[in-house]
Amino acid sequence: MLSDTDTLTVGRWALQLARGWQAELEDDCVCITKPDGFGVMFISHANKLRTPVSSEELQQLAHAELPGSADLGSSRMGDFAGLHATYIEDNTRWHRFYLGFGTLLLLISYNIELAHDGLEDDDVIGMVRTLRAAGNAWE
Repeated sequence: MLSDTDTLTVGRWALQLARGWQAELEDDCVCITKPDGFGVMFISHANKLRTPVSSEELQQLAHAELPGSADLGSSRMGDFAGLHATYIEDNTRWHRFYLGFGTLLLLISYNIELAHDGLEDDDVIGMVRTLRAAGNAWE
């Protein structure tokens, strides 16, 4: 378990944890939480063979998963580019990121009950902005 502003490195990507947040690696997914916090972030990753992740692929993923009420737009977070969506479902605020760096795909989900909406946004967005990719885009 990593905590207290450690750098989380998983395969070809890394991010800086915000103070007080902890990460646990579970299979191909990372769960990031703050013990006294309210929300939870999950990051999963995949590597494509030979061809880079395209903006069309990110769009297809987003449209297949997101509800019609989602506010979707372009996003650049650290070394990664793609899409960011936010929406409310079942009394929960969701942030979803669909990001690519060459052949590396990251899917990031963060959710928090509406009663606490916005309380952790600075930490969550701050962590996602620190995303770094190892190697070149064609690995």
